Amino acid sequence: EPILIEGLSSELKPIEASLNALLFQLKDTLEREKSFTDDAAHELRTPIAQIKVHAQNAHSSKDEEDRALSLQLLDLSVDQATRTIEQLLHLARLQSSASRAEGEQIQLGKLAREQIAALSRVLSERQQSIELAAPDASRSIQGNGLLVGLLIRNLLENASLYTQKGGSIRLSITQDG
Repeated sequence: EPILIEGLSSELKPIEASLNALLFQLKDTLEREKSFTDDAAHELRTPIAQIKVHAQNAHSSKDEEDRALSLQLLDLSVDQATRTIEQLLHLARLQSSASRAEGEQIQLGKLAREQIAALSRVLSERQQSIELAAPDASRSIQGNGLLVGLLIRNLLENASLYTQKGGSIRLSITQDG
């Protein structure tokens, strides 16, 4: 709750205002953390339930074909849970960095290479190749590096999901205007 002291001297009023601003920020941070925790718990229930069902099916199956299918579905569910956890962690980082880094210089080619490297295992498993077309690799923009990195990563993940096994993906960085 805000501190309100009647009859406070003019020298102490800025301290009271600063403390109240700090208390407001603390309350806001605690509310965001509670909201994040609630969202995380909600988002993880389904993938965890799927993992449990597929593991139980694999464990109790007498038929090798059914067991193999359950294990394959278990693997897909683990991938889904992993992606959900990664997205939640990105969301947490975004919330903590929302007020800073809005105007940093971002080298798009470098950021794209980092995101490609982060997805290399997934691309390899799907036997997909990726080409980065960045004529001006040192090209930079003003923005939030975390947000732009997430944008590039989401584009690449979607491209990988909707590209057939053994296919190729091309990421182009160009300037228009």
